Amino acid sequence: MLRHFSLKNRKKDSKNRDTNNEESQDSELGLNAKLILCFLNPAIQKIGVWGMAGTGKTLNVTTALGTLNELKNKIFDFILFFTVKDGLRTLRNDLMRELGVIKVDSEDDDMKAAALLYRRLRGKKFLLVLDDLWETISLEELGVPETTEENGCKLLVITRNRKLCDRMGTQVDIRVPGFTEEDAWTYICEAAGDVVKQPSIEPIAKRVAKECDCMPLALKATMEAMAGRSDEVSWLRMLGDWMHFRPSRRIFEKLFLRLKLSYDHLESELLRKCFLACSFYAEKQEVNVIELIHWWIYEGYIDLTEEMALLEAYEKGAHLIADLRDASMIQVRDGGLIKFNDVMRDLALIIKSKEFIKKIDQKLLEAPDREAWEEAEMISLKENQITSLEQNPNCPNLTCLHLCSNHQLRKISPEFFEQMPELRFLDLSWTGIDSLPRSISHLVKLRLLDLDFCRSLRNITGVGALKQLITLDLSATPIEELPVEIGELTQLRRLHMFATVHLKRVASGILPRLCFLEILKMGGSSYAWQSEGLVGEASLQELLGLRRLDDLALVVRSVTDFEFFDQSTSLQSWKDDVTIECRILETSTTMKFEGKFNKWESEFEEEDMVAKILAAASSMVDKYEGFFDKA
Repeated sequence: MLRHFSLKNRKKDSKNRDTNNEESQDSELGLNAKLILCFLNPAIQKIGVWGMAGTGKTLNVTTALGTLNELKNKIFDFILFFTVKDGLRTLRNDLMRELGVIKVDSEDDDMKAAALLYRRLRGKKFLLVLDDLWETISLEELGVPETTEENGCKLLVITRNRKLCDRMGTQVDIRVPGFTEEDAWTYICEAAGDVVKQPSIEPIAKRVAKECDCMPLALKATMEAMAGRSDEVSWLRMLGDWMHFRPSRRIFEKLFLRLKLSYDHLESELLRKCFLACSFYAEKQEVNVIELIHWWIYEGYIDLTEEMALLEAYEKGAHLIADLRDASMIQVRDGGLIKFNDVMRDLALIIKSKEFIKKIDQKLLEAPDREAWEEAEMISLKENQITSLEQNPNCPNLTCLHLCSNHQLRKISPEFFEQMPELRFLDLSWTGIDSLPRSISHLVKLRLLDLDFCRSLRNITGVGALKQLITLDLSATPIEELPVEIGELTQLRRLHMFATVHLKRVASGILPRLCFLEILKMGGSSYAWQSEGLVGEASLQELLGLRRLDDLALVVRSVTDFEFFDQSTSLQSWKDDVTIECRILETSTTMKFEGKFNKWESEFEEEDMVAKILAAASSMVDKYEGFFDKA
């Protein structure tokens, strides 16, 4: 369930990492000091340094080694630093060359070479640093003695993948988070000199730093490209390249090739798909973990079987998020929010340049031409000023379509959805449509239909054909009756009808057919449930028959109806952690039940919260004349 789900404790972890909040790993102690303490601590033999590409991992380690250098004769006999390029044999040859070990004649005699190297290092105290590590390396096969507290030897691995630290047996892992905005600006000032202090260039240069998302590697590439440039036009051109991710220059191509290594080394095609989907969110947007997992479910990346509850699917999604986080592809912030590095997002959009169309908040009055839709897999036209969609686009590969917040969109061609056979995600929320086009029935693979705050929508005929629908959101729509064809949506897991203030009737027989329904949100609805409904209308008895519900918000007419609801034995068959919010219309009281505590708590409402929310929403779009006119 949404309220209990987090990324904590997704797996057993001997290092007691907090997987929910990466920022919590960064104490006031600097990275340089952390590394030095690890070098000096005899109980620590294996250290991991990890983080996203270009965050300065190697720089931090070399800085710490420089600090340690004057003490090396007292601590280590050898400090061996190698970038791992072509596998174990090449690494062994580099080590032998560095240590003056005679190379064996046959390259195939790995065991003899390893024995010679082992003999050279045995009895010596060494620090071995393996930079840019992508796969596990056996010290025994390499010919390096195992690091122990007794021999005083240490191994430090530098990698983009946190899991690799685990596989190498590290005892302490240190994440390198990259630059702060202050660090980024200091770097630019040092690299570019006084030119960035000029009044005409300083604001542009600061914006460039933000577009680089303070990533040291991106900043370095940018400053190399800007070497010797002191004119405002050159800085504006650089800013434009970053804002529109145009990696046409040679320096940018080199940067994105380095970043793409992280993508190429993801463990599965599934993880690559999940990462690419992340890039479709708006720039700078932080996304709730649950929202991201839902999207992956709709896209089919997480297989939601009939036997599986949503919570089980969330568990699968949590493991995917942990894998992406450990591979340094995303960051997980406090409160279960996902942050996507802007430069990594640009990388994803370059990889999917033809398949992704993102035109968010660009003041568009019309949708792109029909031809632009043909190769697209995902299209977002959010927050524009499109008034109608008259096309009949051919979109054989389209799975996701965002049209939300086109407040003036009132007309969609009847044939618009006819050639979108793979569409799974359709967001029409906050638009001005009054009905669904008849071609909606062609979307037989659709899993999400979001009609939230479609304040003119009264007719949703055709929705019954969407047999694979998992989530239907009708919140804040002016529908007066729940259509009987909703009962055809037998795979539905989530039905949201919050603030349906015009809803007068729910016909009997609809809900019992929704046997997989887990979440029903009818808080603030004008439909008040009764223990015995009117003839032909749904009653509380039908609602209580939904055995898989675990998150419910509803309105009941009277205290008597609430008592019936509370005392029903059916209530006890719901999950132990069920959450219920029940407003008693007769007393303006909201009762809340948490299954894990097995008790109700009351909350008297001094004002109509639904009216307050609707009023706030109206003020957000009051510039769109008539959009929030009452029906």
